[in-house]
Amino acid sequence: MPPRSSVILCVERQQLIAELEKAVADFNRITSAQLAALRNGEGLMFVEHLAAAGLRMDRTRRAIIAHDEEHGCAKTPRAVFLN
Repeated sequence: MPPRSSVILCVERQQLIAELEKAVADFNRITSAQLAALRNGEGLMFVEHLAAAGLRMDRTRRAIIAHDEEHGCAKTPRAVFLN
């Protein structure tokens, strides 16, 4: 009898993906705040915050890629991300 599922869930990878989701959400929230400030004539108030959020997204994305290369868990059928 074949196994019920060939998908192996990697807890560390799931945590990294959750971190990326939060980083993207933060970036989008700050972008929205920056656009609102521009519309209200308040200028570029959030440039440094946007840069920091962008760095968090990039670091997390790179951590996922490094994890996938080292651990190989992204090779499972349902766990494809950035490969």
